[in-house]
Formats: sequence, C-alpha cells, structure tokens
Amino acid sequence: MNNQAIRSTSLSNLDSIGTRLSSLLAMFGLSQSEFAARVKVSQGFVSDVLRGIKKPGAEFLYALKIEFGISIDWLLTGEGTMKGETQIDISFLRMIQLQISIARGAILKKDIAAKAIMLLIQNNKLNEAGTDPEIKKFLDGIKPDIEDFDLAIELYNGHLWTDETLRQRNIMAAVAAHFESKNTVDPLSLLTQQPTSISININSIQRNAGRDYYEG
Repeated sequence: MNNQAIRSTSLSNLDSIGTRLSSLLAMFGLSQSEFAARVKVSQGFVSDVLRGIKKPGAEFLYALKIEFGISIDWLLTGEGTMKGETQIDISFLRMIQLQISIARGAILKKDIAAKAIMLLIQNNKLNEAGTDPEIKKFLDGIKPDIEDFDLAIELYNGHLWTDETLRQRNIMAAVAAHFESKNTVDPLSLLTQQPTSISININSIQRNAGRDYYEG
C-alpha cells in the first residue's frame, strides 16, 4: 500500500469518528446533553462531532479517556477495542455464568431458591438475600452447564462496556428471556397475554412475582 492509500484510509477512519462516538453514547445509555455535561463541552459541539461536522481536539479526547476509560486509538481509527483491552474479565464472565445457572434453575427446573434469587436481582435487592440457608445451599451447589458457555460468551461481549450499575439486571433479563423461550408455555395464556402470578416465600424473603416472573 502506498503513502497516498494509507493517508486515504486514515482520513476515512477519522470521518467515522461520529459513528464510534454514537456507539459509545449508546453503550453508556447517555443522551447528548448528559454526555456533554460529563466531558464538559457544549451539546452543540457533541452534535457536530456526531454528524461529522467537527473533529474532536486533544482536550476532548483526554476527557473521554479519563471519564470513560476509552481508547483514543479506537475512537480515532476504529482499531482495537473500545477500551483498548484484550484480556478477558474473568470475574465478569463468572458472574454471567452464575446468572445463567440461576435463571436455568428458576425457569426450567422450577427451583424455589433460584426463583427467589432471580427476583431479588430483577428488583435490585440482592443484598436482602443475606445468609438465607436455602439460598446459600442453592448457590453453593451451582455448577455452570457446559451447554450454556456460548450464551455466556455472547452476553459477555454484548454487556462488557455497558453501565456497571445496570449490568446485572440487564443480563438477568436477557438470560430469563432466553430460557423462557425454551420453556413450555400454555398457548392460550401466551396469546391472551395473561401470565400466572406466583408467590415465593423462603424464610424471611417473600415476593409476589406478578409481572416480574412468569411461570408457564
């Protein structure tokens, strides 16, 4: 490739900064105004960058790196990953595998402890599980199913850069939808959108699932 071709490719990459910045906003679930406030620029400037009218300067790029941990190389050229990382986050992957096992137990195996944990995650109240013996017994006995590994990797790649405060609930929602699609459902209930409400009571933990959990 000659120098002219290399320069042409580089300029083309710079022209697509707006596209990558747009994906960044989507990943973090931010509006243009929210994003602008966090990097301390005007919303108008952000809009211009997204539309390819303006190119970001050094201060803007530095603010992105500090505020979001974004790889400047990725933003400018599209090369590498959004955060410039190549190593797998093992603890995050294990958390996903654990959530998959919980959802599998709750939806396919109808395990009461798994249902309770699942509802606590969905309601962002996992800390209420405390030292409940039934829940502890279930968690201690969890062994990730090898057939769920592809699902775990898919969820890992899809949620790696999402807001950490929303990760757990969003992953559980995705896992629940996956297993509910495999569950046997009453056709009439499905057509009429009338899910069955269930009540879960494990010692001190009680939840009326209602719309939070559908049992076919």
